[in-house]
Amino acid sequence: MTRLDSTTPMPEGFDLITGTPSDLQRRYLAELPDKSAAIERSWKRLQSEPTNREALSNLSLHVHRLAGSAGPYGLPLLGEVARSVDKVVTPLASSGEIVPSATLKALCPLMAKLRQRLNEPV
Repeated sequence: MTRLDSTTPMPEGFDLITGTPSDLQRRYLAELPDKSAAIERSWKRLQSEPTNREALSNLSLHVHRLAGSAGPYGLPLLGEVARSVDKVVTPLASSGEIVPSATLKALCPLMAKLRQRLNEPV
């Protein structure tokens, strides 16, 4: 999970004095391991089956949702990394094209950064 820091804007319901996350944020943070696992499954499947449209579509869906939701829950850096992956996979998923091997190779460091952010403690 990702660490909140002093530069992170606090989402609504976050206690600014104690630094305690709201119930809503705690639920979101509790769901991150499942989100991470879904992204990882889709990524591994896409790597092993680059022509698998379903794997690409699933990866796109999960990363897109994470990119849009992480920031409002106080995890802007996670959102930024997810958005960088989203910018690559979503157009491919929408185009119906097969993922070129060069694109898969280029995604590897982005996916590693995303994995790192998802696994950082809060």
